[in-house]
Amino acid sequence: MTAVLDDRAITALDWLIRLPLLGAYELAMILGEDERATSRVLSDLLHYGWLEAGVISSPEIEPDRLHALSPAGHSEIARALALSPAGLGQELPVDSQETAYRWARVETTVGLNRLLAELVAAVQKTTNLRVEAIRSLPRRRPRSAWWPVEVEAYGCLRADQSLAPFFVAWDRAAASFQHRKKRLAAWYAFSNEQQPWGTGVPSILVLCANASTSAQWTKATQTFAARHADRPLPVLLAEIDAVFSADPLAEVWRGSETNLEAALSERLTWRERVPEECHLRPLADLPQTPSQQMPMRSVLAAADTSSERRAPVLYREIGVTKKRFLDWLAFHPLLTAEDLSVLVHCRRQQAQIVLRRLKDAALIEDLVTRASDDVCDATYYFLSSEGLKTLAQRDGVPARRYARHSSIAAAVTGWQGEGRLQTLLRQFDHTVGTNRFCVGLLADSVRRQIQVIAWLSAADAVMSISSGDRRQLRPDAAVDLQWRGARLRLLVEWDRHTMRGPQMNAKLGRYATYFSETRYQRTNGDWPEHLLVVTTSPSREEDLRARFNSAVGTAGLPFIPLSTSTASLVERLGPFAAVWSNGVEQGRMGLLDVLALAGRQPDSEAKVRWP
Repeated sequence: MTAVLDDRAITALDWLIRLPLLGAYELAMILGEDERATSRVLSDLLHYGWLEAGVISSPEIEPDRLHALSPAGHSEIARALALSPAGLGQELPVDSQETAYRWARVETTVGLNRLLAELVAAVQKTTNLRVEAIRSLPRRRPRSAWWPVEVEAYGCLRADQSLAPFFVAWDRAAASFQHRKKRLAAWYAFSNEQQPWGTGVPSILVLCANASTSAQWTKATQTFAARHADRPLPVLLAEIDAVFSADPLAEVWRGSETNLEAALSERLTWRERVPEECHLRPLADLPQTPSQQMPMRSVLAAADTSSERRAPVLYREIGVTKKRFLDWLAFHPLLTAEDLSVLVHCRRQQAQIVLRRLKDAALIEDLVTRASDDVCDATYYFLSSEGLKTLAQRDGVPARRYARHSSIAAAVTGWQGEGRLQTLLRQFDHTVGTNRFCVGLLADSVRRQIQVIAWLSAADAVMSISSGDRRQLRPDAAVDLQWRGARLRLLVEWDRHTMRGPQMNAKLGRYATYFSETRYQRTNGDWPEHLLVVTTSPSREEDLRARFNSAVGTAGLPFIPLSTSTASLVERLGPFAAVWSNGVEQGRMGLLDVLALAGRQPDSEAKVRWP
């Protein structure tokens, strides 16, 4: 008699074909058992050739072993469900291309699987709910598909005879506002097409990357709902951290019409039935070993190597340190090996090796040149078009849309968005000067046990103002720090005395307007934002301060949140040394002294944490 898999193994396989790249922890959560017991089941399935496995490599996620269906397992399950392998691939993301795509987006894949596993576990603790369906959706979507584009998963809850279907969309912080609006437009287009849901398209749960992206989603959903007032889509928003801090059923969900948060079961739309296309047959008896299987002596080796060597996706092959380098260069081009060694906390020689390998892989490019104040050439690095495509795939955004609308700068000749890098290259000395100052500030922050939260480029630091000819204020950079329990943002201007007087007056006027508009918006425990201007000489400092004083007087500010210094002083002594003038105290002061005078006295130390 042919040996067959036991019920636990079949149940595990049933979940793994619905949620590829599950880890033992998530699968154990779904099965409601000890992780060690689940690991033994997974080990057996690997041994018999049903699965293949690989280890996560991402700076965003702890290392873990993830599991997906093997090609032999794919064929056997298709046979068991009376489908062709291609037919199974249209219903479930189980073929090699779908698995490779999920490895390329492993951060989203792992986050989505954790969310759905926690949802299953939360439902199991209730008395009135059960999970009717949970499944990841294939990337390749037929035109007649019952799910919209730009969603990652489908689920359905049951309460007695009522069903609450929903789709899940995972948001990435690096995606642009335009991409979020494109996703919404696609969902509304689906609702107007001929599809099995009719006028009752299920709720779409959007997991927002952070508070900033949540605000963008809120604005976009409200705009679309007003535009389609006769039939608005039920889009539900929640921040990823809020969901994982509680559980997916908790009161963390809000609709476009209100900011009030409610439990998921209250926000979902309940109905009597769902289309037949949504249903999947459960797996029945399966042989212990897939029929299209190599000799048993080779099975274990295949499980170890197939996922590592067969048709790998480039992003999956990149190590954690290399991925950190790519992220830094994407948002802050024209960094040197020395800069990057500070930012990723490694030796300069290691940084040079990593950069050489990234260049060999065509993910970055370099420029050997000399800044005007330097005595010798240096090598400056920036993202290539292939590097941008790799990050775009990771974040689930079409590459050209990523180049055009995101804040990333890369060498994408001929594409919309190429001007972002060209501007930085054209203003080379200004770009390099700003980078050096911010890298030095971050390095000194760590030495002084100040927590670095973020360094934002000019593209990411843009702020809105409500008056004036231009409604945006764009610092050269912004650095968010936390010191002694208080959070503060430093706005950085690197002045090379090249901006004409009227232009400088206008920019300083926008700063005064911004400070005036936000002076009462400070949250408890935060200090006011502070403007740091680094310029060429003491006389230029006086000139800039006089211009700013004039703008501040017009805005009616009670204090001047401005400190100035010169590039030579900062370079020689460091950004935290006594190099700053605030226009009030005699002589120069240390940065922390300047900030302490501008803000309230903080009360507790903070530990160092690298971004």
